[in-house]
Amino acid sequence: MKNKQLKKSIKSKMIPITKRLNTESELYLYNETLIKLYTSKVNLEDKKRILDKLSTFDIKECLTPTFALYEGSTLSGIQMDYLYDYDAIYDILNNGNLDFNTRKMIAFKICQIILEIESKNAIYHDIHEDNILIKGNDIKVIDMDNILLPNELDKYEYEIERLQSRRRLIYLCIQLLLNKVDFNISDLHDSRARSIYTLSSPKQKEFYSFTFLGTDNKINPADYLDYFNEDYIEGIKKILY
Repeated sequence: MKNKQLKKSIKSKMIPITKRLNTESELYLYNETLIKLYTSKVNLEDKKRILDKLSTFDIKECLTPTFALYEGSTLSGIQMDYLYDYDAIYDILNNGNLDFNTRKMIAFKICQIILEIESKNAIYHDIHEDNILIKGNDIKVIDMDNILLPNELDKYEYEIERLQSRRRLIYLCIQLLLNKVDFNISDLHDSRARSIYTLSSPKQKEFYSFTFLGTDNKINPADYLDYFNEDYIEGIKKILY
């Protein structure tokens, strides 16, 4: 990744983008690229380590920055491609126009990508429906400069974050299977969750238990998706909605 000075001539042409979620950065369009500028809440030394790590990434589904932007010797943000013709999972789920098998295929591919990031000794922990973009069969994971690295955390904290990342991944898979953004069960104390759990197969229960009971058996969500079919999901919807 190359460094670039954030000059006044660039700043004068930057167009602010309204964000759906609050983050520790500001987003701008610039000449058909995306610029992310960090706020004072960001640890710039951590970001430098992350950007160095991303320079070694070769995962084509991950949208990594093209430039690190500096003002003098201070890191200010990043510049990357703007995927204007992609849709976020949030929009796809709201539109509701993808069939069940396509949604399950998307969930499977996302699992593969997230675990490939783990294989690079990094954790993609900010998993949610706005950070995965899709165009046809092409999937892109964005916000890569928010990955976690082992040297930022002790071994125990890193493992906790890795498990939490897996749980967020399962949550996103469930959203895709249900074709709903507003899946709002957080644990099995919810009466709807108990009803679903009772009706589920042993493999489905393993899938739910990892997320909602806090078991730490480190499952790969992709290994469980074929245990969910459309009839089962439609039955779950009747309980949930």
